[in-house]
Amino acid sequence: MDDIATHIYLRDTRDRVIDLLGFGETYPLRDLPVDVMHLLVPKGSTASIPIDASQRDCIYSLWEREADKPITRMENGAAVPLEGTQGTGKTITLDSPIITESTSFRVRSTRIGGSEDCWDYLLVLVEVKTGINRQLQAEIVTGTWLDPTVDVHTPLDVRLIPYGTPVKVRIKYSQKGAQYSLVRAEDGATISESDVAGTYVPIELTTAPMFVDTDIRIRILQPVAGEPEPEDIFADIVLPVVVTPKLDSLVFVEGTHIVDYAAAATIVITDTQVDIRYELYGRRLDATDFAPGPSDTTVDVAGAADDIYTVKRPDDTPQWKLLPGFSPLSASIAGNGGDLKIPAGTFDEDTLIQVRALKTKKMPSGHVVTFSVPLQNVAVVLARPNPAPALHFEVLWRSGSTSGALRMTGGQRGVSYHLSKSAGGAEVGSAGYFYDRYGTSPDR
Repeated sequence: MDDIATHIYLRDTRDRVIDLLGFGETYPLRDLPVDVMHLLVPKGSTASIPIDASQRDCIYSLWEREADKPITRMENGAAVPLEGTQGTGKTITLDSPIITESTSFRVRSTRIGGSEDCWDYLLVLVEVKTGINRQLQAEIVTGTWLDPTVDVHTPLDVRLIPYGTPVKVRIKYSQKGAQYSLVRAEDGATISESDVAGTYVPIELTTAPMFVDTDIRIRILQPVAGEPEPEDIFADIVLPVVVTPKLDSLVFVEGTHIVDYAAAATIVITDTQVDIRYELYGRRLDATDFAPGPSDTTVDVAGAADDIYTVKRPDDTPQWKLLPGFSPLSASIAGNGGDLKIPAGTFDEDTLIQVRALKTKKMPSGHVVTFSVPLQNVAVVLARPNPAPALHFEVLWRSGSTSGALRMTGGQRGVSYHLSKSAGGAEVGSAGYFYDRYGTSPDR
């Protein structure tokens, strides 16, 4: 309850107590709020007049502006006064007769159970104009604001909508008899799921799923008395929508994901968008990136010997965030509407690759806003070991003798080395695995 309604409620309660205790007879309150700013109706239709904070023990009715007579309607050839409406403590509406030209009414409030003269007119004069309201108050009620630098937004500011989701538009004051729909501003194509009839009270219209940036306009169809076709106009307001990048494009390595040591690889992104730019980011894989089995947060990667490795995906983030360990692998490349190939450089380690999708928009104020998200799918490049590592061997001596143990250094991180006395010969001892590029494995 707002301040005005609270104030009226308190005064109404005071008057009811006075009446109940018999201290006197109170008259209806005259300063009730009546919204007369948006009473614009088509010719040949009726108007719904809202009375806010109505008193429960009062009857409200429409009366002529000049003559002290109630408004009438024709019934069986006779003029019959319009029935009044009892207050509810909240907003009520009074329906006018058919409006053929702009006119004015007074609202009379009569106390129920009061004396014959316990009535009065509200202070506000109700003026109803004819025509179609093009200056609609409308706003998008889904999504978020695109520009985070603005402190106070208006309905004309750009809204950001997830790719493939509908947009809901609310019209604050709709006209009875009118049909409303949503269209694309550029070509007038209908994008709403269905038309919605005006009711004076707020109405909502919903678009089909949105896949591209769109400026939305509101189309109004209003029947005209005596005319076969309705009047067809567009509201003045334009509601801009920006759609986030498509998230589920496939991401994979062109050809094979297993490459020779220090060889180049190209990443393919399917179903790209022409208004989106794409960037590659990579991070070397280590032991903690592998999972014991597949899940919704992993990706399966085939090894060289028909093995399947399960690699954990990066943590999900609603907007792009450079995660620890990742670094850029490519420049920013515009989508082409189909499969996009981006060179990712050379690889000497197993690498997890994530794609950043960016959309840039220039705001009416002139500054540029960039919105970016990570694609859901990732790619994995497996690099074969360095065929010529700088290995160094040292025989371990103790007290002038040796057990045959060797210390091996200079190996490649993540690679196991197996020793034999001759090419193709039997393996000697256990394999040595390097956990760090320049560190050593246990003695072998």
